[in-house]
Amino acid sequence: MSYNDEILQKAGTVLTEEITISLVNGEVVDLVNFVVELNLYEDIFSPCLTGNLTIVDSANLISELPILGIEFITIKYRTPTFENIPQNVIEKTFQLYSIENRSLNGDRETIYTMNFISVEGFIDQVETLVRSFSGTTDEIVSKIYNDYIVKDRRIDTPDKKTSLVIFDIPHTSRLRYISNYWSPFKNLSFIGKRVKGNTLNSSDYFFYESNKGFYFTSIEGLITQQLATGHFEEYVIEVQKNTTPRRTSGILYKGVNVPPDMTRLKNIKMPKTVDAIEGTMSGYHSNSIRGYDLTTKKMTESTFDFRKQNAAFVKTDTGIAFPNVPSNPYAYSQFVTYNTSLYNDYGVTDHLGDLPAGHPAQYVTDRIHYRTSYINSFNNFKFEIEIHGRTDIEVGMLIQILYPSARTKLENENTPEQAYDQLLSGSYLITAIHHTFKFGEHSILAEVVKNGLNKSLGENSEWTDQILNSG
Repeated sequence: MSYNDEILQKAGTVLTEEITISLVNGEVVDLVNFVVELNLYEDIFSPCLTGNLTIVDSANLISELPILGIEFITIKYRTPTFENIPQNVIEKTFQLYSIENRSLNGDRETIYTMNFISVEGFIDQVETLVRSFSGTTDEIVSKIYNDYIVKDRRIDTPDKKTSLVIFDIPHTSRLRYISNYWSPFKNLSFIGKRVKGNTLNSSDYFFYESNKGFYFTSIEGLITQQLATGHFEEYVIEVQKNTTPRRTSGILYKGVNVPPDMTRLKNIKMPKTVDAIEGTMSGYHSNSIRGYDLTTKKMTESTFDFRKQNAAFVKTDTGIAFPNVPSNPYAYSQFVTYNTSLYNDYGVTDHLGDLPAGHPAQYVTDRIHYRTSYINSFNNFKFEIEIHGRTDIEVGMLIQILYPSARTKLENENTPEQAYDQLLSGSYLITAIHHTFKFGEHSILAEVVKNGLNKSLGENSEWTDQILNSG
């Protein structure tokens, strides 16, 4: 049957096209009829995918095959009506690494959970690199990935590898360092804190895996690209089903166009929206760095105010997402050493006080300033949403959420400014996804964040000056 002839019977329906286990002797066994639930986790702050599946075993597979806990699990899921192409399916071979919660269900059935991880993540546990690296950061990342990380996408298709996407290349940052028995993932984490891309300011690079592939990218880069090329989807909160028109804002959307019920938020939780004290204590609002040069024995100092520099960074929306509160960069201060064995090409900081403009050591402090503020900028507006599952979605995507204005409805309420909450509506980045596949249904619990609003939370700096200078 062609995907064009398929019917999406209800929101969240999914086709389980494959769940197989590849045994150590090479035999492949179909598990579709034994799996009652499969969970898959992806997170931009985690380098690889993880998951688990629950088996109801009425054939004693665990003992007869046997299943040892080191086999390969291959899965493939597809939303009905979606074309069978890589960007529309969830398909990959994983490494099984443990079996737990085994129990008898009567005297003829065994229930147990099998935990799995990406093959790349499994190998990373035992791979250590003892060598030096030198070059631009994108060159080093590409080399480490191709030489030590990349594996077959499926165990039965060795000609197809999982891809790596590196953002904002060619990078302007260069590194020379020694990997001292670090795993490949640890090397990429080390590099990510020191990257400066080709066009963007922030130093918020992460190496992570979505259900489509691997990424080495900054959060700012993810937002920048999708603001320019299009959001994934628009999700709405509705009291009455399908009463809000979809995709009418003029924004380009790249996800498969689905029925309205698929884009209706099932639930949204908002633990907090603004925490001024946490913003100060985490270094989000402002932060300082005190440096010490091991060669010249000189001290340096650098401060950074994110609010004053806010316009230099790309955000989910342009409005400032924190109130104009009193700020002191010394409330969050970090200590950095220059010209150690790991940082041997940053220049001698033979200077007291602030670093001269363009000094190599200033680059180091900028990376720390920017990373501290920009990453913490997502801590305020961080929500959890529950949506109907679809297999073309992946972590790192930008979505629109239309959140209704919680007030008495006005007459002739026809504009978005009147109908929707201007702080909570807008662009959100998906930072984590928990997929649940169960009895032919696919549900998603996702973490979404934003660090920019449709309008700023206060503009008057005189008010904070009065507080700081009062008394």
